[in-house]
Amino acid sequence: MTKPKIMTQSTLNPNAVEFVPNKVWQLALANEEPPFVTLLKDVLYMLTNNPVAFFDYMTTVADAMNDAIETNEQLEGVADVVFVQSTLEPNFTYTGAKMCHYLIQNLKLPPDVRQFGTFINRRAKDVVVQRHQLLATPDTVETVHGTTFFLAELFLMIEIKVDGKMCRVYAYREALQELMEALVSLPTKSNLKCVGKVVKMIGAAFDDFDREMRNETINRRFQQVIGNVKHLIVDDKIDDKTVKLMWIEIFELKASDWGRSVAPTIPKEHVVTAGGDTGGAAAISDEPVFYNADGQVISPDEAEANLDQRFQEDLEEFIAQAEEIDDLQTDFSELGIPSDDEGHYLPPVTSAESFDGSLMDPEAEQAFEEFLHGFEAQGRPKYGFSSRHWSPNS
Repeated sequence: MTKPKIMTQSTLNPNAVEFVPNKVWQLALANEEPPFVTLLKDVLYMLTNNPVAFFDYMTTVADAMNDAIETNEQLEGVADVVFVQSTLEPNFTYTGAKMCHYLIQNLKLPPDVRQFGTFINRRAKDVVVQRHQLLATPDTVETVHGTTFFLAELFLMIEIKVDGKMCRVYAYREALQELMEALVSLPTKSNLKCVGKVVKMIGAAFDDFDREMRNETINRRFQQVIGNVKHLIVDDKIDDKTVKLMWIEIFELKASDWGRSVAPTIPKEHVVTAGGDTGGAAAISDEPVFYNADGQVISPDEAEANLDQRFQEDLEEFIAQAEEIDDLQTDFSELGIPSDDEGHYLPPVTSAESFDGSLMDPEAEQAFEEFLHGFEAQGRPKYGFSSRHWSPNS
């Protein structure tokens, strides 16, 4: 067996100077994430799963940023993190806008550091400027959708003081208009759904804001976006039925001043059906449409008659079921209950003849009859039904 060789000399020196990496290690330290950014990312994750605890988390985040942020670059990094999360995570759009609003109000930074909203607006502006290029690439379409939803939430949430009074931010209104026009110019299913959801969410706010600002030009552009989609439906250029129905609901909502009042009847030339046709019984109108059991359109009088008939049938079915219960109790009593039943189902009886189906003794029956007579004396129906629908004596 060969013996192992023993090392008699070594080049290692136990007294050598400790080795410390130079440039590479310093670069890693320079790129280390600031603690307040790490805290922010943790809070973003927690708020995505539990938005109810918003103020508890954000108080801690704002305090950490107020203590640590000293430069515009640091604040810009915070804005980047918030913007990306708010536009790429669909469930975080509202919370992200709420977070921006909170930070704008509660960050108390050095005078030479710009406002947080400035950096959020820059990121949004980059998307608006590049909207056509982003929509042309399938991988970046969702970025435009997310930014559109995020700006809509910001438009509804953030107000600034202009001429001594608070109003919404016009820059968001203009940015949303340009994004919607770009999305409708490429009428894919996802683009039309995106615009439809945004219009449904902010249509009333848009009209009110444009009226307050007396800006008829931008409001005409908004109406044109809706009109372009309407023409797409009329010309049957939208294949997806869910998108058609969603936009038809939006047309109805807009006709009623976004659900705030009863709007006048839509002119016939502007009436659109789910199939893309104009006019017809199933067209959009402010009047409710009634259908029978076969799916045919019926008049309101016929619908009321059908409702009365259904009520009568339900009432007869209820009475029949009550009679069946009485018969069942009679049949059950005829079976006889053994004395060891201990009152679980019926009072103990010794024979079928001794049980008359009543669960009250004579004294209780008399008290109940007096209660009913007193109730009738007040002019109230005995059985809880309104006299206009049914009377026990009818």
